[in-house]
Amino acid sequence: MGSLFNKFINKFKFLIRPRHPIAALEIKNVALRIASLGDGVFRKEGIQLEPGIIEDGEVKDKDKLVDRLRQLKKQFSPMEKDKIPVIVVIPSAAVYTKVFNLPALAGSQGEEAVSLNLQSISPIDFNSAYSDSELLSESTAENKLEFLGAFASKKIIDAYAEVLEKSGFMVIAVEFPALAIARALKQYASGIDFSKPHVVVNVSSDGIDFMVLKNGNLYFDYFSPWKLVRGD
Repeated sequence: MGSLFNKFINKFKFLIRPRHPIAALEIKNVALRIASLGDGVFRKEGIQLEPGIIEDGEVKDKDKLVDRLRQLKKQFSPMEKDKIPVIVVIPSAAVYTKVFNLPALAGSQGEEAVSLNLQSISPIDFNSAYSDSELLSESTAENKLEFLGAFASKKIIDAYAEVLEKSGFMVIAVEFPALAIARALKQYASGIDFSKPHVVVNVSSDGIDFMVLKNGNLYFDYFSPWKLVRGD
């Protein structure tokens, strides 16, 4: 699976072959950043956000966020009239993760078991959440599968989808920083023995992300915003 939270975005699936390279758009409480690599050319732009537009990973002022996103799009691709396809990285505070185990089951039985487990372990009301899972490991000897489950509020995700649509962006998938970092390390890092567990700490403008990787996959993610670190 390329990215968690692909399932909720089915309404965008009509985009099969985008005319433009798919860009990465990162949204933080205090900044927006976009980057793409197409035809051997790397492009990136960023813009700061005023306090109060996004708080704790949730959109608080849609109109201002639309305005800033339109400004970012203009800086990134001044002549572009069409919507820019993007994979969106939302703030860590908006996502919850948990690892769960299942016996190896075939076909629809396996899919149903994953779905039921996601419902039972969801840290938020499952009916008001988007959820997805990613296979982490498979043990033939123990007949066991390990999955990473991820959850986010529909209200929060729908707000991002709405402002991005209005701003001239087309959402292809949504993921979160820890997953993106784990994938980048696994694909591009050199000199790392991924057969051993690793602790990764991401210090960003939003806070501190504490991650545990095993075999290059994300097994644990805990995010602490700066206000909690400071004891505000």
